[in-house]
Amino acid sequence: MTPRQVHALLKRQVVTWQREELLVGILASTTANFSFCRPDEPLEAESFMMHPLPEKDAELTGEDVMAAFARFPKTKPVDKS
Repeated sequence: MTPRQVHALLKRQVVTWQREELLVGILASTTANFSFCRPDEPLEAESFMMHPLPEKDAELTGEDVMAAFARFPKTKPVDKS
């Protein structure tokens, strides 16, 4: 494997870990926030994650969506004759 392939696999694995940790964090924070000894300030799901999600500063814009779709290969229209 090339270093680029190893990095891509590791990046994909980290995203998988983040998803699983977020799901467990939602469960843990909900349980803690609604228990008999609940904290004064509600706990967030991210506080239970070892691999935190990246911070998003800006909202998703139309330009971001168009740039994402621009990566797909162009296809020719199908002739329905």
